[in-house]
Amino acid sequence: MENEIKLAGIVHVGGEGSTDVSAHEAAGFPRNLVPSPWEKLRFVFHDFANLPHDDEASVTSDALDCHGYKWSLELYPGGYGMDASEGYVSTCLTCSGIAFGEALFVKCCMRFGTDEVYSSAPSRLQVYTEGSRCWRRAIKREDALASDDKDPRRDFLDDDGCFTIDVDLQIGTPRPPSSKPADSIKADMAKVLDMACEENSDVAFQVGDRTFHCLSGLLQVRAPELYALASEYDKRTPIPISGVCPDTFQLLMLTVYGGEIPGDKKTFDVLKALIGAADRFGCTKSKHLAEHELVISNSIGVDNVAELLLFADGANCALIKEAAIACFLSNPNDVRKTEGYARLKESPHVLEELLFASAEAHEKRPASPTPPERDYKRMRVSDLRLKLDGKGLDVDGSREMLVSRLGEADAAEAAAALTGVDLGGCIGEVQRAISYVQNMPEVAAEIDGGSGVSVNNLVRLKALILQFETNLEEDIPSRGGSYAGKNIFHIMKDGLNATHSNYLLLIDMIHKVSDFLLDIRDKETPNLDNLVSIIEKVFGSAGTTQAMARAGDTG
Repeated sequence: MENEIKLAGIVHVGGEGSTDVSAHEAAGFPRNLVPSPWEKLRFVFHDFANLPHDDEASVTSDALDCHGYKWSLELYPGGYGMDASEGYVSTCLTCSGIAFGEALFVKCCMRFGTDEVYSSAPSRLQVYTEGSRCWRRAIKREDALASDDKDPRRDFLDDDGCFTIDVDLQIGTPRPPSSKPADSIKADMAKVLDMACEENSDVAFQVGDRTFHCLSGLLQVRAPELYALASEYDKRTPIPISGVCPDTFQLLMLTVYGGEIPGDKKTFDVLKALIGAADRFGCTKSKHLAEHELVISNSIGVDNVAELLLFADGANCALIKEAAIACFLSNPNDVRKTEGYARLKESPHVLEELLFASAEAHEKRPASPTPPERDYKRMRVSDLRLKLDGKGLDVDGSREMLVSRLGEADAAEAAAALTGVDLGGCIGEVQRAISYVQNMPEVAAEIDGGSGVSVNNLVRLKALILQFETNLEEDIPSRGGSYAGKNIFHIMKDGLNATHSNYLLLIDMIHKVSDFLLDIRDKETPNLDNLVSIIEKVFGSAGTTQAMARAGDTG
């Protein structure tokens, strides 16, 4: 579809004349620039046939204004450089007015001939800087001078012998500044809560002498236990809530509606009460928000740390427990003198956690064979929650629950990946290594350097993978066709003889084979590498120990 292009200017070189406008369309600017409207410059060179046409002889137009810059066209009737040797007319478009350091993006299309006949050069993007020029090959000189006796309208020169060059120009202009509107959802939701009443809500809770009106859809997402409770009552009947003071419930509703905890509410007792209520009603986000505020409030100290340890254990507040354990380890003797410690001694498993944490703090931890991104036992609670949230999994629970949940997720991902592993390709890569060792023993020995890539070890590895392949093809159907859950550990043990205690030896052997093939023939082993990644996912995270124990495989 053609759109009329504004004629920005016309210049006659060696005479005068008239013109009208043609159309053109193009695009392709960087994303930070907005294409301007197309504008046309028309350059008319009079008495073209008699213009100097020796090699590199030129005629230059006056400058025309367009898009805020000045443009002039230099015409080489006999061509310039290579164009001259091939019989072409050359042009050079020059832009002036470009500031130092400025880069002007220009879309340019040149067209040659009369109003009826155009020979168009394709539009293209040109970056102009101070002093730069745009060279274009026009048309063959003999074509420009030729005439069509049968149809004069097909001539490139007009009746007066003028040669017309139209230049359609479009420049990239800076995109107008724009800022993302401020997110007002929290403030808006707080207003919704403040305006809640019987007419605009579908659930009501009676807490003491106060009634709280809410939206059931929001409760379903952010307070599932309250939503389940509401489903048991008629919508017109306020639901009685006991064991929570009205102020705590009001604060809980504020966080359920996405609000922040006000500064005057960030006290130890208020936050603790809010955490208890949020845990009771399944308001995970509210609970974790209050946990975070309590931990950063610096209110955990010698006098209350024992009490907090018991509270965190009962409410599965992993973040508070992590901070409380750190506080205890820094002041163990002082904590033992508090009243809360007497009650703490009545919880054997919490004391066991403290003893284990104390032993770890005083022992140098060995380097972990597990990749850092899956070394869940050494991660902080906040990082564990982030990983679980990224996988769309439940982020609430004790530290042990979080670690186990991530380990099970890794095992499930590895189980799913088993369907895509090419065991035939793995066998082929091992067989290639066997052939090299057998046929080039001296070279192989020199490359191996005694690392263990022997024929016997390679044959054992090949047999293991063959066994694994058979297990997947024949034994899996007997397990209901499932790779997931506890079956993944049985599959690894039955097929690869791999357990948590020896999987690193298997991975080490596969790595040696891969390195050997890379050294001897510069051949990568994508299939073996894929198998290693699956084994690492099953056994390599600290969370799989609990999962394996539940599967009956602690080998």
